[in-house]
Amino acid sequence: MLLTEAQLYAVRNPRFGKKLSASFGAIYDDLLGPIEYFQKQTGFHDASAKQLVLIGFALSHGLILHNLMDPVRYPSETVTDSIEFVFDRIFPQTK
Repeated sequence: MLLTEAQLYAVRNPRFGKKLSASFGAIYDDLLGPIEYFQKQTGFHDASAKQLVLIGFALSHGLILHNLMDPVRYPSETVTDSIEFVFDRIFPQTK
């Protein structure tokens, strides 16, 4: 919840927004390399690495917020299963 509050504050306060964006940017940059490597190794290019990082951020953030808001309706197991469902479709395992 603190992250959401920080994001909302960042929208209203550009100076803080730059700092928070830099923090997210570091995580974003750390994730891009491994995803790009995966894409080179597998030939997967249905979505760019940048899109995949953003999808991961948005999906996990939104699902976690729902879980915090109503853990009975959106239990942790459902959140985890939902994230796995989406990424299993994006990155299907080859057998």
